[in-house]
Amino acid sequence: MRPDVSICILTWNRADFLEVCLRELFASITPTSEGGLSREILIMDNGSTDATGEILAQYESRPDVRVIRQRRNLGFSAYKRLFYHARGKVIIDLDDDILKFPRDFDKTLVDYLAIYKDYGFLACNVVQNDKTDGNRPRDAKYVPDVRGDMVVEEGPTGGWCSAFRRKDYLLIKLLIFLFRMDARTPEDAYIASLCFRLRKRIGIIKDTVVFHACGPMYAREYNHLDREIEKYTKGNNLEFAQRFIDEKSN
Repeated sequence: MRPDVSICILTWNRADFLEVCLRELFASITPTSEGGLSREILIMDNGSTDATGEILAQYESRPDVRVIRQRRNLGFSAYKRLFYHARGKVIIDLDDDILKFPRDFDKTLVDYLAIYKDYGFLACNVVQNDKTDGNRPRDAKYVPDVRGDMVVEEGPTGGWCSAFRRKDYLLIKLLIFLFRMDARTPEDAYIASLCFRLRKRIGIIKDTVVFHACGPMYAREYNHLDREIEKYTKGNNLEFAQRFIDEKSN
């Protein structure tokens, strides 16, 4: 039977983030046996050389977890393989640097997609503080779309914790496989852009907030500065790479 959701996580050499992310993820979702959604959690190790394998080994025995290991780093193109394995009616794209989730965030994403049928890509909101903007654009780019007690801010989204329907994904799957993803145009940005081909809108769920620990200051705190520099340099996003280089030199 097809699960309600597939939670998809791509990780590479961010063991310190991943350890917290997975711990908080499993603390936030209600088990299926207790009334939660049926789900599968797909974690792809994109050729990590740090302690990622040891962390994933702690979860592999869970019946709802499937670990997929790549021998080498495929960059953002690994998302193509990851999404290919997803069987859920709704696919949740989750970054490994999400370190805090609201309770049953997966059910919230599913419920919003059920009400906001004209949207093809919805993301959770993000914590913004003195260390990070959560990678969310400024408020001026959004327009509220209120439906009962639900509020979506229509505008640019990110893949930090986002969801789309499998049936929509199947319509754009070929375009996803043909596109060369990189740090300038990652999986979330491309899928969101394809929603317009499906005549679908995109946006952020205002009151469902995750902690997205992105940016140079958290990379330093969690010992991932060198990894971020390598990622953005190889991905030809030198502007982003320079932000982490600057933090390292401080």
